[in-house]
Amino acid sequence: MIDLHLHVALQTCDTASRDSKPRICGNDRSLLTRKCVTSLFESLKHSQQLLAKEQVRLIVKVRIFDDRSTADTRDYLKLVIAHYTGNDVEVDMVHNTKPGLMASVRSCYQFMQQEGRDLVYQVQDDFLFMPNALYQMISIFRKVKQDTGAEPFVISHHHPYYLGEWYRYQSVPRVIVPGTHQHWLQAYEMGCTFLASKEKFNLHWDLYEKFFATDLHDRNLEVESFNRLFNQRGELNLVPMTSIGIHVQDEAGKDPYVDWKSYWDAVPDLRNAQ
Repeated sequence: MIDLHLHVALQTCDTASRDSKPRICGNDRSLLTRKCVTSLFESLKHSQQLLAKEQVRLIVKVRIFDDRSTADTRDYLKLVIAHYTGNDVEVDMVHNTKPGLMASVRSCYQFMQQEGRDLVYQVQDDFLFMPNALYQMISIFRKVKQDTGAEPFVISHHHPYYLGEWYRYQSVPRVIVPGTHQHWLQAYEMGCTFLASKEKFNLHWDLYEKFFATDLHDRNLEVESFNRLFNQRGELNLVPMTSIGIHVQDEAGKDPYVDWKSYWDAVPDLRNAQ
């Protein structure tokens, strides 16, 4: 059995949001955080079990970077830490001293840079994960590296705008990779949430600094930073044909081929397990 280390930097904040449009799940921001954070840990647990069958021991360290969340949410996060710590999972939480999304992302990236080992993953508290999502993501990373030597960036979802509108009927060169449960597609766009190798992640700090220096509401925020990884530097970015970690935003951002509500309803509430 081989050891594979995954360091996860998880942002949480239920008191502020970059987006003002109504979310598909309703207006309860604390509920959104509870559901999505729990789904992440459930997916990590399930992925450990699946990888163990392939003789891979997934060793996980999660650091929660909380930014001014309500007392109820902070109490729930403490339950998460107590419930999931153990069985090759280490979880802790820090409270950001500087508020705001950019400061939080910077703290996440610094953790990944300084403490990461094999794989690193930055994720926010409004991503709803299917049980085998992390397994699929890690598996496609390992497959591409084994087959080609390349280390791709991997994200859990695609925004329907790109495939449904922006690239509709356009001829664009794309790599397609068969995964464990579906095909994965090369993409040229990415936000700040992604999985990568620690080594590959550390190569592009100048682009992260460009992201941090740009106004949060600038339409070219990712165009002038993360997207240059794929448009100018030749890195490979892979997205699943059907989203497995859904970014729970407004109707326009909903993957039309995923029944997100069934996954939402299936996420356990740890307060009921006490």
